[in-house]
Amino acid sequence: MRARCLSCPKHDSLAVVMALLRALAITALLLPFAGFAQTLSPCQSLDDFECLVRNSSAVYQENYEHWWKIYHRGFDKAWACRSYEDVATFLHLWSAEGIDGETAEGRAEDTEKLLSSKPTCFFEGVLRMREDARALLMRRYCQIPAPEPVLRILRESQNDERYGTYAAQLLRRVQSEKCEY
Repeated sequence: MRARCLSCPKHDSLAVVMALLRALAITALLLPFAGFAQTLSPCQSLDDFECLVRNSSAVYQENYEHWWKIYHRGFDKAWACRSYEDVATFLHLWSAEGIDGETAEGRAEDTEKLLSSKPTCFFEGVLRMREDARALLMRRYCQIPAPEPVLRILRESQNDERYGTYAAQLLRRVQSEKCEY
């Protein structure tokens, strides 16, 4: 029997090939787990804003950037105001649990922007919200101090036959100077 020459090139290349095969086998075994980890987020689609409302905290904790991508897509649809349902869907985020300071600030700023720039879209969206979500919007919306354009729109809208109830509630809310989240 011949002794193996460990320093011979033939044996070195065999060792390299074996090491590569082991690495390839380990990669092949772990690859399905990498795909599984990516699918843990309950909201895969950027267009599924309702999923973001239902699973806000989980999505935010799982993938902060993905949360913001869904959020911005939802706000862009609300801002376009092609459908009052899109506005209502965006406003439903006020009913989401697990909102931190940064997301609460973004939500408040974008809601203020929508209310002050497109009040009809805002109030039509409010009218189309689920009752429980609308109640949470009325309780949680808080801009202190409320910008003058928001105050003006809320005062004017109090007299509107369709929007008056909600405008009055929001006006009382922002004038109370007490925020509840």
